[in-house]
Amino acid sequence: MHRILSILIIALLMLSCNREKKGIIYIEGKQHSVKDQKVYLTEARYSQGYTRFYKALDSTRADKEGKYAFEVTIRGSDFYQLRNENEHLLWGHDLFLKPGDTIQISETGIHANSLETTEINEFPERLSKEFPHRLPEWIKMKPRAFNKTINKRFKEISEYTDDYFATLDVPSKAVKRYKKENIFHRLNLKLNYLENHNYYSYGEWYPMPLDSLRFSKPVQSVIQDTSWYYSHTYQELIKNYVSTKYYSKYFNPLDARSDKRSLIKRKEIIDRKFHGKVRDIALASLANDFWRYLPAMQDRFFEDIEKILEYFKKVKTTDQFYDFYEEMYFKYKRIEPGNPAPGFTLRDSSGQHVSLNHFYGDFVYITFWNTMNRVFTSNLDKYRSLSSEIGDYDNISLVYIAMQPDNKDAESAWKYFLKTYPFGKHHLIAPGQMNNKEIQPYLIEALPTHVLIDPEGIIITPRAPGPDKITETIFKIMNSQLKINPSS
Repeated sequence: MHRILSILIIALLMLSCNREKKGIIYIEGKQHSVKDQKVYLTEARYSQGYTRFYKALDSTRADKEGKYAFEVTIRGSDFYQLRNENEHLLWGHDLFLKPGDTIQISETGIHANSLETTEINEFPERLSKEFPHRLPEWIKMKPRAFNKTINKRFKEISEYTDDYFATLDVPSKAVKRYKKENIFHRLNLKLNYLENHNYYSYGEWYPMPLDSLRFSKPVQSVIQDTSWYYSHTYQELIKNYVSTKYYSKYFNPLDARSDKRSLIKRKEIIDRKFHGKVRDIALASLANDFWRYLPAMQDRFFEDIEKILEYFKKVKTTDQFYDFYEEMYFKYKRIEPGNPAPGFTLRDSSGQHVSLNHFYGDFVYITFWNTMNRVFTSNLDKYRSLSSEIGDYDNISLVYIAMQPDNKDAESAWKYFLKTYPFGKHHLIAPGQMNNKEIQPYLIEALPTHVLIDPEGIIITPRAPGPDKITETIFKIMNSQLKINPSS
């Protein structure tokens, strides 16, 4: 009896030693990108990628110089994140913090009161400098050469990681995290290679199956370990696995219906391959790419995302990833054809404020662009031709919204561009690009993007064709609704 009691006491003592105590951390920073904005401190386990989090541990407001500070009690050493009010990461990587830490963060660096905490948090940046990303170059390689290159590279990365932490007294949790990240990153590179190979394969070579590159471990077995489920590279691994499976088995660019089946086919792959939290993450990852599916799928897109929402609601294991999918679903439903177009008020090149309702009564073709976007600028003649083509019609307005960075230089570049390369008539500027609050409801993720709105301010299509095809589309719609009246 005494022996059993002694064993229990020893076990309890070991548990109490291993259980880290709560403690206070102090973080202060100065970053111009968050001046006069809210700043959030989140636990990494509530991360849903670089631009999303589920809930915050604490928040504060940065002053006019971008200074902010946190004093928070944490429940033990772990990974945390700093986010701005648009939910984007302020420090490019997760922060490893432990009770008693004091952290100073600037635009270019990080410093802690302990050498170990500083070295842990500097590791991702040092690793990326030591081993720069060269995926476009690698994708052009033949499979055998690519496989050999990647395997050699990650052997070197593994050795660098071991050497880096060998002389540091750091918690094992941090070292395990970075070693796991290296595994995820290696698998992601291979999956990206396969996805790109299969996407561009038709007419050149046959698609490659998922197991073509001799993965050291089956990807699914790595995915099933959800210990680091909040890691962006882990979430990317799940997303890339589904995408690679889709492109190797279902996609055919010669079949016009391939893209229209994309979402449901991916949902079917997820349903067959995953369960539990992994399935939650995989379904949520579909919402991250809604912007990619919408242009190709159009009306079917909204039908399919609703089907997936209902399925997700039935199978979810937690609310964290389901809530993200549901949030994105409702955002996209707002721009479904037949809904009122989100209003906006922006400045024109003369400084006057112009609202969307200024154009009511006309068909409105909005082009979102910016001065640095080569896809738009290299096709400028097509937009000029479009202006000439519909110039005789007084019930069509072409509106150009420049998505420029929020600074005077970017605005000057826009005005210079319009003066040097004149085109179109109605020009507005959206400072802050995709983060401009007036424009955010349109969910613009790529440029150029086009939106077509009817004379009553109702969305005809949230992703309209480009300038070489829009005229035919508008005239077909006008012929079915009203008589075309050229202006005299």
